[in-house]
Parts: sequence; C-alpha cells; structure tokens
Amino acid sequence: MVVAGLASNVPGVALGMAISEALLFFGLLLPASRLLPAKALPVSVDG
Repeated sequence: MVVAGLASNVPGVALGMAISEALLFFGLLLPASRLLPAKALPVSVDG
C-alpha cells in the first residue's frame, strides 16, 4: 500500500519540482535580464 501511494504521488512531486525549478530559473533570469542590455539576450523582450 505504501508503494502504491508513493507511485501515485510521483507525478505531483515531479510537477512540484518542475515548478520550483522554473521559478528558480526565472528568479535568476529576470534580475540578469534587468542588468544586461536587451541585445545580449537571445530572446527578444519586446514580444
């Protein structure tokens, strides 16, 4: 029963890890994009 509970919990844990990694990534990316000139970024900011 414990194994089944853990197995059913894996998608939620993976999703939580992906969200936290994305938040960490954007948390590092956004301050860097403010410090760097816009031309240094590979992605256009003007949309």
